[in-house]
Amino acid sequence: MPQWLWDQGVRHAVLCPGSRSAPLTLAIARSELIEIFTGVDERAAGFAALGLSLGAGRPVVVVCTSGTALLNLGPAVAEAYYLRLPMLILSADRPAGYEGQQRGQVIRQDGALDHHLRASFRWAPDDAEWDLRRSENLFEQALTTAVKECGPVHINIPLDEPLYDLVELEHSNRKFSSTGPNNAPDHSPHHGSVPEEFQVAIHQALAQGKSIWFLAGMDSTHEALEPVLTELEGLGQICLWREDLANLKVGLPLRDEWFRTAPIDPPALLISWGGPLLSKHFQLFLRNNPRFKHWRIDPRGDEIDTYNRLDGVWQSSPKFALEAICNIVQNQRREFPTASLAATSDTDSENAVLDFDKMMRDRYHQLPFSDSLALSVALPFLKHKRVHLGNSSLVRKFLALPWDKGSIKSIHCNRGTSGIEGSISTGIGHAWAHPEDSVWVLNGDLATAYDAGAWLLEPRPSIKILLLNNGGGDIFRQLPGASKQPECELLFATPRNMIWSAWCQGYGLPHRVATDLNSLEDGLNWLNDQAGVAVLEIQTNPTCNRQAEHLLRGPEKPPLKTSS
Repeated sequence: MPQWLWDQGVRHAVLCPGSRSAPLTLAIARSELIEIFTGVDERAAGFAALGLSLGAGRPVVVVCTSGTALLNLGPAVAEAYYLRLPMLILSADRPAGYEGQQRGQVIRQDGALDHHLRASFRWAPDDAEWDLRRSENLFEQALTTAVKECGPVHINIPLDEPLYDLVELEHSNRKFSSTGPNNAPDHSPHHGSVPEEFQVAIHQALAQGKSIWFLAGMDSTHEALEPVLTELEGLGQICLWREDLANLKVGLPLRDEWFRTAPIDPPALLISWGGPLLSKHFQLFLRNNPRFKHWRIDPRGDEIDTYNRLDGVWQSSPKFALEAICNIVQNQRREFPTASLAATSDTDSENAVLDFDKMMRDRYHQLPFSDSLALSVALPFLKHKRVHLGNSSLVRKFLALPWDKGSIKSIHCNRGTSGIEGSISTGIGHAWAHPEDSVWVLNGDLATAYDAGAWLLEPRPSIKILLLNNGGGDIFRQLPGASKQPECELLFATPRNMIWSAWCQGYGLPHRVATDLNSLEDGLNWLNDQAGVAVLEIQTNPTCNRQAEHLLRGPEKPPLKTSS
């Protein structure tokens, strides 16, 4: 089995303890083909595997025992499904016939996670009909699906005792590869030809001098896209928008508050790719404007209609599609050189965004000690780091920072399902994939407590934690509906008086606290100098956070320039 995994490009496995899964665990560990990591808590182990897959750009194996262990992988599997990350779950199971007979650690494992899987299989190595070739083909099919279909796959494996007396199986006659990672099979997404309807849409927009918007959603770093996007931006008539989570260095940053009031016209054609957007007002802007054409580039061909404006899906990798689009635009420019004289540009939008950022930076200087002010002070320390953001209010406050974040190596947030669980575990997995880099996790107090299983993952990589302790779920104090309820604190914000110094001591984590600007700056320097894991707790007051939000997003409208 380990050789089959290796041949399909697997280089990492996260192993969770358990007797029923012992044959799988020992086979992988003793093969010495695959680098192994361990996690006691399956929920944390699943998110660590997700972070590993994100960082390594490869499928990662997770092994768990029978029973509810598999269900505890559910949140990470759902996140991998919506983030489109390849993952292979190997769950050990009791033999057929045990379910419903009051045997221990037995649930209905076949199909238990099917709603959030690209495929599920059952491998029965003890079945007389299962030979090595059939088993090998099953693993090949599972991993090909995980990579090509961009998501998690599950193989359920019923195992009978004995569980620890391993028998070395003979391999098939095929010559196994023992070379490096570059020899993994190529499961590149289907490119296909340029859809005819798409060509018509882009030719019409170009000929009429109408604006074309490119929209980059959340994605891992894609330096390969930047040259072609830079070339497209220089052709006129084209505007590229991206959130910081898109991990691109080109294009205009989406400022959610700017789109709340921006007097800007929609494009004639929107071309989008990547994951979901955080910007609520940008999404409302697209949904509420008159009809425009929207084409999505999607490796899996999914019809994702976020803005109720979807005209078609081009099943292709973004790189292939953008290069083809660039050729289309250049060819039309050469064929009709005078047709683009009336072409609009993104200059007005760019100037408006720059003016907005300048105005907002002035507002940050007026803030009391708060989450937003603390994040603005921490931002320079994140240069050349890999950053993982907790969900809820934290990611919103970080993306709102009106400074360029291009010097950060990568920015990630678990926005597939947008849950608060697993942020630190994901960061640990990403750090496993990039031990040469410094990884910083910015997380809230409740989310950090919720992911306590992260500190049962081994080995512990070098990772820095910025813990924003704002006394509960601060997002509910911002929501108009929840914040007006008299039960807001008790039922929604749910503050917990955690003594974080004691909590960190229990897990063996160096800890320091910051309560004002001076201690924050000292703490950030201390955190930056730590060689291993360390936690800087930033204590802020809910009242000051509300004051800061009012100053940043108050009734005063920023100066804007229109764009056609």
